[in-house]
Amino acid sequence: MRWRRLRDRPMVRRASQAPVAWTLIFINVVWFFTVEAWTGLSPEGTLRAGALYAPAVAAGEWYRLVSDMFVHMSLLHLMMNMISLASLAVMEVLLGSAAFFALYWLAGVAGSLVSLVFLPDGVVGGASAAIFGVFGAALMLALRGVLSRAARNQLLALLIVNLVYGWAAPNVAVAAHLGGLVAGAGLAWPLYAGWFPRTGVRAMAVLCAGFTAVALGAVLA
Repeated sequence: MRWRRLRDRPMVRRASQAPVAWTLIFINVVWFFTVEAWTGLSPEGTLRAGALYAPAVAAGEWYRLVSDMFVHMSLLHLMMNMISLASLAVMEVLLGSAAFFALYWLAGVAGSLVSLVFLPDGVVGGASAAIFGVFGAALMLALRGVLSRAARNQLLALLIVNLVYGWAAPNVAVAAHLGGLVAGAGLAWPLYAGWFPRTGVRAMAVLCAGFTAVALGAVLA
């Protein structure tokens, strides 16, 4: 069985087989060093780069629910998230690329929606909600014995670091993190256990990719 083969291997040894995770890392890094380098890292600059802002969404800029996942407020913010995403790339091996991307995307949007409620006046950005969604999924699978002890320990240590950073750093959207975490945990087992048809999961992933392309295109327009 697939999970028995994977659970005996350390987390990082499988990360190289995760093209979606590494593509997401590439896009995030490029977005930070091109678009955000041009707009600036001020609240106004990150807003121009696609950050979430409730009044803007209310005015019809729906794409910010997606584009905010690629906007980071500082180089440290970007580095923390990309290191976490690279460490979680093994989840793509477990779930499959399409399911992994759908999980990541839906958790990120869930975090954005939570931010609209709890941070109606804040400028919000970052891949954290999506990454916490993958954390939530990984923890659910760990509870079911799918991940090895080494992988569980690495996950726990990484999650603690992210939680401490989230609480200690200023202007962090903790509510968005929790929204992503809950969404990811809820989607984990249905996606892993194959409750949804593969064609349906692939179609969802393609739809998510399409929305992402449109959202980032809207920022650049």
